[in-house]
Amino acid sequence: MKNKQYSATLCTDGLPPPADRLLLAPGRLRDYHALAPFHYRAKRPATVTRVLALFDPASAPHRGAPVAVLVESMPTIHCRLRDQATAGRYRSRGVGDPAIARLNAELRCISRVIVDPRWRGLGLAVALVRQALDTSTTTRTEALAAMGRVHPLFELAGMTAYHPQDDGPVYYLKENAR
Repeated sequence: MKNKQYSATLCTDGLPPPADRLLLAPGRLRDYHALAPFHYRAKRPATVTRVLALFDPASAPHRGAPVAVLVESMPTIHCRLRDQATAGRYRSRGVGDPAIARLNAELRCISRVIVDPRWRGLGLAVALVRQALDTSTTTRTEALAAMGRVHPLFELAGMTAYHPQDDGPVYYLKENAR
């Protein structure tokens, strides 16, 4: 169901109550800041390009309070697991290397997925990641997850996992249909 005032869609497909009443909409940095205290990384992503959020319309007028948020950012220039996953397509040799321009044009990074603790366990994080992948403007989307071994939400959303040889973060990559 479309909400013309906010260009949002009610997120009802397959989510259990009360999540079936949530509003999916483009978010703002303030929505991220409202949920940032629930994330294990205190520092905000450096280059935010897009925010998606789920709102509870029952909690306040208009859109309501954010209950989950996804932040998409520009990718970092160097990532060993990305180099392995993409056969070195984006491996940079330094300033002026065309690989950097290619990286910035073709790839975005999901840098935060945060769900209010009162709303966890309902599949909201996976729903947000799927929405980000379905509406991506780039040919690839990546994520690095320190908790990837514990909760494979990115795999559940359709991304491919690349596990490091050490116990570092798991790298995820998705080729987006465009």
